[in-house]
Amino acid sequence: MDVQLQKGFYRHFKHDPKGDPGNYYYEVLNVAHNKDLNLSVVCYRPLYKSYVYELGRQWDFKPVADWFKPLPDGNTRYTLIIDRDEIKQLEQLKQNLYTTEPHVLTITLPAA
Repeated sequence: MDVQLQKGFYRHFKHDPKGDPGNYYYEVLNVAHNKDLNLSVVCYRPLYKSYVYELGRQWDFKPVADWFKPLPDGNTRYTLIIDRDEIKQLEQLKQNLYTTEPHVLTITLPAA
C-alpha cells in the first residue's frame, strides 16, 4: 500500500485543547529507511517536553506503518495541521523548545 506523508505539523488524537500548549503536537521532518531491517520510519519531533525531549534528543522515529495505523473507531492517529494561525503558534513553540541543534550527542549503548 502506498501512502503519502507531508512534512509539517501534526496533532495526535490524544491532544487535549485545554492542556498545555503543544501537548501531543509533532513536527514531521522526513522519512528514513533502514535497508537491513527493510523498515521505513517517520522522523519527527515533539512540540512539548516529552520523554525524548527530556533526554536531550532532538528527534524521534516511528515506523511508517504505525503512523498510519487507524484507531479502533477508524479515525486517524495523526492529523496534518493546515490552519495558518495554528501553524504560526506551533512554529513559535518549536523555536522555544529547539533553540540550537546539538553538535555532540550522548548515547547509551546496550550492554553486550
